Amino acid sequence: GGVRTSLANSEHLAKLCAAQTCTQQEHPILDYDKDAGECVCSSHPCWNDDGLEHTCRGKFGFPFLTFFYNESKHLVCECSSFAHYGSTYISRDLCPGHRCVDPEHPVLDYDEDSGGCVCKSHPCWHDDGRRHTCSEKPDFPILKMRYEEVSGRLKKVCECGISFEKDQSFPIFDYDKPGADPDEADFEDDSEEF
Repeated sequence: GGVRTSLANSEHLAKLCAAQTCTQQEHPILDYDKDAGECVCSSHPCWNDDGLEHTCRGKFGFPFLTFFYNESKHLVCECSSFAHYGSTYISRDLCPGHRCVDPEHPVLDYDEDSGGCVCKSHPCWHDDGRRHTCSEKPDFPILKMRYEEVSGRLKKVCECGISFEKDQSFPIFDYDKPGADPDEADFEDDSEEF
């Protein structure tokens, strides 16, 4: 049997898109287009919010670009202290007005059984007793989960992906990291006394 992959944090989305992964920097988010009825690789919605490109560079302790859709399905972009890999389909089409702000349950998902929206812990935090993290990989801070289908069985794969800043030419600096204190500048005073 061949290998099929799916990349998502939402288990609902992973089921819809069991044969896809997104590897292009310009379109890193696996999502579902309900009008076309197919899975697509999309850019972060905050990279073009009616012509405005959002960024979280220099947002002390809040370096991660996140989004949700409010009750009227209007995009809201924010900077967060924890990484977020979201889906426009889940957030706008299935769960408008819902958002997950608890860092222990950051994943917005759709529960098919209850027909409701839920905030879940990251699926890579409970991988056969192992809690995956990307905190030691500043160039790849977004923890992602994908399924590979091998011989008819799904295998969970956890990996670290690029940040959701559109311009990847700037590294994430120490002062951008969660918990950074802007009042504790780490520099030497190079002023000279006369």
